[in-house]
Amino acid sequence: MRVIAGIARGHKLQTIEGLETRPTADRVKLSLFNILAFSLADVHVLDLFAGSGALAIEALSRGAKCAVCVDQSTSAIDIIKKNLAHTKMTHKAVVVCDAYERFIEGYLGEPFDLIFLDPPYGQQLVERVLEQVMTKKCLAQGGQIVVESDHTDVLTILPPFVIVKQKKYGRACLTFIKQEE
Repeated sequence: MRVIAGIARGHKLQTIEGLETRPTADRVKLSLFNILAFSLADVHVLDLFAGSGALAIEALSRGAKCAVCVDQSTSAIDIIKKNLAHTKMTHKAVVVCDAYERFIEGYLGEPFDLIFLDPPYGQQLVERVLEQVMTKKCLAQGGQIVVESDHTDVLTILPPFVIVKQKKYGRACLTFIKQEE
């Protein structure tokens, strides 16, 4: 796995060994950022269930202002920190070892322009995360949420959120979500 574009292009990223995490494949990541197709300059990014931090690092490499990477696994946190150091992005990121619920519940900072959600497949966590994001107003006006899920997972997206695009890549499915205006 590597950084595809931007100032850290070509840097290889470490991943966590074992079956608990599934790094986003390079072709899925490439497609994801092509679909976003907007300038990431000054974008405030949240990478929940961050794993290796690859999505946040790709966004930072492409010009995002800052990123917050959240994962409850200490192994994941160690890998994220190593990947940020390797790509020289440590100064642009905050790494948090916590469960997603506690992080969102306690978050008092600026709303995020872009939120990546890549929860464990098959646990139906997306709906709960979206409800918390809405309640705590974690998504900026005009912001976007990108969910990576198993292609067989059925996502129930309730107002004020709407699906703007969905794309399947083998077992993975990317769902792009915005708030209704």
